Amino acid sequence: MTIHWNEAMSVGDATIDNEHKQLIKLINDAGVALDERENHDALLAVLDELVKYTRYHFDREEVTQLKIKYPDYVEHKLEHQELVEKLEEFLQHFKAASEKNNESASGAEPESASDGSATSDIKLASTTDEPEVKSLAERNTEELTGLLRHWIIDHVLNTDRKMKPYLKARR
Repeated sequence: MTIHWNEAMSVGDATIDNEHKQLIKLINDAGVALDERENHDALLAVLDELVKYTRYHFDREEVTQLKIKYPDYVEHKLEHQELVEKLEEFLQHFKAASEKNNESASGAEPESASDGSATSDIKLASTTDEPEVKSLAERNTEELTGLLRHWIIDHVLNTDRKMKPYLKARR
């Protein structure tokens, strides 16, 4: 999943480009942490940092868009909000999963639902030989990986690069 910065990703603004490079680094770090599933703490730390830095970057990018009177500001801001919400959902899910794994490791009983059944979101992979059967953790990992790839490939290469002529006109 490693993503490498290249000039095709440039929006023509050094600050935004440098922030995109930092986001790529964090996304790559998240990819490594996802590959090493045993270390939930590392994954949580990277995802937490990614959410914080994403908010910071989006805020700064939106201020820049207002300064340059970017005509697609509203749509762009909505896309930012959607990406942050999805990242926050994944972070919360992985936090909950980590807590449940810690409870299981410590021998604590899982919390029960009101009907008395266990409410574990973490399911071990099926013991059947069916390759299409995946654990919840595997599906969420694939979804997060897909989101991160989409973000860089689609959002930066397509959506953010639309700002380039407006950023150039500002200089």
